[in-house]
Amino acid sequence: MTCAADEFNDNGKCEKCDNTISILIVVGSVLSFVVVTYYVDKISKSSSRMIRLKVLSTFFQTSEITTMIKISWPPIAFFAMPFKLPVSDAECLGSDGSGTLTYVSFFMYVWAPTAVFALMFLALSRSPPKSERRQALSSSLLFLAMLWYTPVLQMVGSMYDCFEDLERLNDDGSPQHFLVTDPDLNCNPSGIFKVWRTLVHINSFLIVMCVGFGFPAAIYSKIKQLKQDNKLTADSSLASLYQYYTPDMPFFEVVHMIRKALLILFMSTLATHPIAQAVLCFIVNAGFVAVLWKTKPLI
Repeated sequence: MTCAADEFNDNGKCEKCDNTISILIVVGSVLSFVVVTYYVDKISKSSSRMIRLKVLSTFFQTSEITTMIKISWPPIAFFAMPFKLPVSDAECLGSDGSGTLTYVSFFMYVWAPTAVFALMFLALSRSPPKSERRQALSSSLLFLAMLWYTPVLQMVGSMYDCFEDLERLNDDGSPQHFLVTDPDLNCNPSGIFKVWRTLVHINSFLIVMCVGFGFPAAIYSKIKQLKQDNKLTADSSLASLYQYYTPDMPFFEVVHMIRKALLILFMSTLATHPIAQAVLCFIVNAGFVAVLWKTKPLI
């Protein structure tokens, strides 16, 4: 439910939102991630509850990515999407008139969960090897990282989804470009906002390389090595990544991640027309179904 360009009034305020709501969205999303972390930690010892949560989160996250297609979605399509934490779009965040809150929210969505992961990893490293607590922490950390994978890539994509504003021109007469999620933010800013934009570029590069490519590559490499060494056992710290898949396809989690990354890439940066987005979305999902049908990875 992003505030579109034509929904901003003459004072640059989003007619749907105000600054208080914007701040509550940022703070609430961070707090909700902490709540999710606590809940996952509590159920991490129950394989059946974890697999149900995993299946539901994958379904709803993929459904949410589909709503990135630029058509007039009914409000119910967004209200019915759980597992959006941290919030992956800039809903109401352009309402402060300067765009600063959008930048702040971007860095919070990137680094607040990262700080939580760092604390969990620290606790994990201090746990006795092969202990029950170590297994639970490992399972929780991996699940939360997978849950974070999709929205953080969506957030990065939203920072590069720009539109051409024919009413706001450069000195040479060419139209300026502004973020779809926050029409106050110039995609090629000057002054202090150029510094903000540079920081966004740096953080986006790190996220794309370390999370977008790094997570799938690291998971595939590690699980492939475990398979070669015949160590795909239940007591492995990575068991939560492969225990639901057959021995022939223990790294199928990577296929899920590649599917989500391609959908986000195509619909947030490479395609702007709704028909093109829909066609690309169909091709990616059809390809996923074909791989699923061919490999039959689930136990």
